[in-house]
Amino acid sequence: PRVMSASGVLPPEIADADPFAGPPARSSVASLWAVTGFAVVILGGLRQLLKGAARPFSAGLGPLGWCGYVLTVLLFAYGKGYRGFQRRFSPLFVRRALLLNGQSRLGHQVFAPAFAMAMFHTTRRRQAATWGLIGGMGLVAVLAKR
Repeated sequence: PRVMSASGVLPPEIADADPFAGPPARSSVASLWAVTGFAVVILGGLRQLLKGAARPFSAGLGPLGWCGYVLTVLLFAYGKGYRGFQRRFSPLFVRRALLLNGQSRLGHQVFAPAFAMAMFHTTRRRQAATWGLIGGMGLVAVLAKR
């Protein structure tokens, strides 16, 4: 369906569907805010994680430790980076960010980063996956700090 609701917002099941479905998406101030807000959040977390990931280079590891380190990095790069982030999350994020325009609800525009990350106004399954991912990233950050 390519029909907008009366409020000017796509229903959650359409907004989360095929990135190319629905009305043409255009950039706006709200979409720029969504991307900027997300970049601030993700770069802050990345900075914290890189501190922990760099420790083995200064402390050193044995051969088995380095094999485990490399294997872990490769598994996370493929599973979370390529499959999770690049193939699933990024197209969804871009589509939802570009759906934000002057006709979108004010709350969606104000909380544009959270809207684009599918933290609200989405299907229950997508919302659970998003909050689970955020919780998992938080847990990894806490564990990496120790």
